[in-house]
Amino acid sequence: MKQKVLNYISFLTLLIAFLLSGLITFWLVFPYKVLVLNSTPFPVSEKRVRPGETLAYTVDYCKYMNIEVFISRTFNDQINFGVPGIINNREKGCHKVNFEIQIPKTLPSSTYTLDLVYRYKVNPLRTIEYNVKTEPFEVIK
Repeated sequence: MKQKVLNYISFLTLLIAFLLSGLITFWLVFPYKVLVLNSTPFPVSEKRVRPGETLAYTVDYCKYMNIEVFISRTFNDQINFGVPGIINNREKGCHKVNFEIQIPKTLPSSTYTLDLVYRYKVNPLRTIEYNVKTEPFEVIK
């Protein structure tokens, strides 16, 4: 009787290990399709802006999964000037949305792009990133 119970426990342990291995493999290799960006680089509304003003850019995309995104944003020329990221959860489907970001008052005059990294956590083990830029724009004092 004791041997039979040990056999069941061994079988159950191996089955659970096999199922967990399959789940982890699935999470790591499944080709998730979260987002399709229809136009890159993102167009900006104004090619010349001043520090403290707002820069508007247009994002044309199709979203296929209903999960939230963390967006990190960096003004980029010879330097990288990071600004606080945002969390967003727009609906699934295709959209064309105007976003705005305030130009930091301490940003030096130069020609920049706004570099955006969209991070989607699709499961406990995997994060999918999309890196995109806006068109160049000039910050003038």
